Parts: sequence; structure tokens; C-alpha cells
Amino acid sequence: GIKGLRNLPGMEHLPVIFITAKNDVETEVEAFELGAEDFITKPLSPPILTARVKRTLDRTPPYNPDFQPTRLF
Repeated sequence: GIKGLRNLPGMEHLPVIFITAKNDVETEVEAFELGAEDFITKPLSPPILTARVKRTLDRTPPYNPDFQPTRLF
């Protein structure tokens, strides 16, 4: 799952988009709590899917292996 993906070295920076047939509120909330960037339910509309993936990638900073996050608190 997403927890396992986030724990793999070098994968923690990847944006995750859930694509699922589940459309209940609990599943969507859980996806966002796990760190999803977006949540898309089936059936898919190819133009909408393309736009949402593009938006997610546009908002994702380029990968920098030397980046060290700064703790605010």
C-alpha cells in the first residue's frame, strides 16, 4: 500500500493518485490521510484523468536527492 511505498528509499517524494471503484467517503478520507495527492473514482473520463494527473505533476516539485526537509516545530 501507500505506507509501504512511502517507506521505500527514494520513493517518499512521489505524488500518489488513488484510482479506485470505491466511492465511499471513508475510503476517500483514508486515502488523503495516507498522503494521497488526489482520489479518482471509476469510471474514468480520459480528459479529466489527464488534466488531474497534469495538475498533480505541475504542483510537485522536481526531485532533488540532496534536499533535506526542515522541521518547523
